[in-house]
Amino acid sequence: MEIKDTDILYFRRKLLKWGKENKFNFVWRDVDNLWHALVAEIMLQRTRSGVVEPEFIKFINEYPTPQNYLIKEKPETFKNLGLPGREQIIKEIAEVLKEKKHLKEKKDFLSIKGVGNYTAAAVRSMFFNVRDIIVDGNVVRVYSRVFGFKRTPKLYTDKSFFEFADRVTPKRNFRMFNYSLLDFGREICSPIPKCEICPLKRKCKYYRNIIKVK
Repeated sequence: MEIKDTDILYFRRKLLKWGKENKFNFVWRDVDNLWHALVAEIMLQRTRSGVVEPEFIKFINEYPTPQNYLIKEKPETFKNLGLPGREQIIKEIAEVLKEKKHLKEKKDFLSIKGVGNYTAAAVRSMFFNVRDIIVDGNVVRVYSRVFGFKRTPKLYTDKSFFEFADRVTPKRNFRMFNYSLLDFGREICSPIPKCEICPLKRKCKYYRNIIKVK
């Protein structure tokens, strides 16, 4: 499938404008240490941000460092969040950060058991401000609808799809772009999309199909 550069530039411009006008100031976007940035990404896996925020605030107050977390006999980070298996991932992260505090390269993050490509890319781009490409459920949904990709589980690991995501992600304003992309997928291009207020609908293939049906 061939996608024009002009369509990509249109998408990028509209998304960044929307993101700047609708910025979400979640607590984890202002943390100043890698420990809490990584924990936030694990908490956000398959869990809504509104549910995560109070639990995250509680966590950073109770565990300011990995060492504080590791000395706790039985932490219950996910008691109110579900998916308790994520506790083990946080423990793995704490163990690594206790020994090596300056992780930055992608391979360093991926070497932590339970930390995948999305978490590594999210932390690198949004905490370290290093350009990286994020691909999760929200991102796949947005790109698939707007540009007309067929949504299948294979997209999450498809090389050509990642190359496309790389092509769309700007070289400079990538941090704001990634924030905007996640927020847009959550607020506008959600599972039940708000097409009527979408700034991208003029060139969105999904919206065009809706219009045809009507």
